Amino acid sequence: MNEEQFLPVSRTACLILHALCSATEAAASPDLQRWLLEHPANQLLIDELNEPDTLYQELVNYSKFNTAERLDKATRRLFGDNPSATQEPGTN
Repeated sequence: MNEEQFLPVSRTACLILHALCSATEAAASPDLQRWLLEHPANQLLIDELNEPDTLYQELVNYSKFNTAERLDKATRRLFGDNPSATQEPGTN
């Protein structure tokens, strides 16, 4: 991720964290209000993060996430079962 991509992601993460940690102060934040109005999915995200059952389920899903297995699955979907397709040229 380059700096141009990092700054909006960092800003968004700070807005979400602020909204979750101090709901009354965050509601008055012009930056948060602007971000919420940028796209309907932003408000849905905040609503989901504030819903204990949804947050609990996401934490359960996260704890079950197997990075190596998912990466292997993605690689197979992209390149098929041909392991040489994922090797850099000149390596065997």
